Amino acid sequence: MNGKILVTGSAGFIGRALMWRLAGPAIPYDVADDRHQDVRTLAVLHAMRRCEAVIHLAGETGARDCNAHPGRAQSTNDTGTFNVLRAANAARIGRVIVASAASVERCASVYGWSLYVAEQWCQMARELWGLEVTVLRLANVYGPGSLYKTSVIAKWMKQLLLRQPMNLKVWGGFQLRDFTYVDDVAEVIERRLHDPLAWDDEPWHYVGTNTLTSTLDLAQLLLATGRKAGATCCNIGVQVEHGPEERQPVLPVHRDARFACTTALEDGLVRTWEYFMAHAAELQAGMAA
Repeated sequence: MNGKILVTGSAGFIGRALMWRLAGPAIPYDVADDRHQDVRTLAVLHAMRRCEAVIHLAGETGARDCNAHPGRAQSTNDTGTFNVLRAANAARIGRVIVASAASVERCASVYGWSLYVAEQWCQMARELWGLEVTVLRLANVYGPGSLYKTSVIAKWMKQLLLRQPMNLKVWGGFQLRDFTYVDDVAEVIERRLHDPLAWDDEPWHYVGTNTLTSTLDLAQLLLATGRKAGATCCNIGVQVEHGPEERQPVLPVHRDARFACTTALEDGLVRTWEYFMAHAAELQAGMAA
C-alpha cells in the first residue's frame, strides 16, 4: 500500500503507538481533540482526499465515562463511525479498519452499546456499499502512553506511584480478562492494513493474547513487577473485597483468533512500569495542581 493513510484519533493512546509504525505514509488527523475537526461532523470527508485507507481509532472509551456522558458516547462512537464510513464511501477509500472492544459482546454499559451500534454500521457499509471494512475487537489494551487512561492497570500504577492506597482493592478477584499490550495492537492493525489477501466475510476479528488472567493475579503480578522496577510498593498488598462486580460475565477466549498478540503480561507490565516511572514527576505535578 503506497497511498496515504488517514488515522482518526492519532493523538490517542493506541493512535500514538500506531503512528510510530506508520509515520511515513500516515496523515495524522486528531479528531479526539475539539481544537481540530471532529468525526461527529462530515468535515472528516475533506481529510480523506487522496487517501487509500482509513484507520478509525477515534472514540469515547471507558464504561464509567460513557455512562456519565451518554450523549457524547453516542455521538462519537455511533454517529462518528457512521460519518467515517459514509465519507470513506464517498471518497472511494479502498480499506477501512475500525477499532472496537471485546466488551462489545456484553453490552453491559453505554460504552458497549455504542460500540455495538457502530459495528452494525460497519456491517451495513460492507453489505450495502461494498466497503472493505474490518472491525478489530481489542481486549483490554495497556502499555506505555496510558498515563491518562482510567483502565485498571493504568489506575493501579498511578495509585502506587502517588502512594495513595494502603492496599490495592480488588473486587472479588476472580473475574477473568485478556490483557493486550499496545504495541502488539499497533502491529496487528498494520498487518491487517497491508494484508495482500482479499478480506474474508467475517465482519470482525478478536485481538488479544487468548490468555485469561484473574484480577487478583493481575494485582499480585503488578505489585511484583513494580517492585522490580523500583516503585515504592513494598508494604502494599492486595485487599479482596466482595461486591456486584463479581457477577460480571467472563469474556470469552477466541482460540481461533486470526490476530493473536504475543507479549506476555509480565513483560508488558515491566515495560509499562518503566514508562510510568519515567513520568512520575508529571503525575506528581498534576496532583499538586
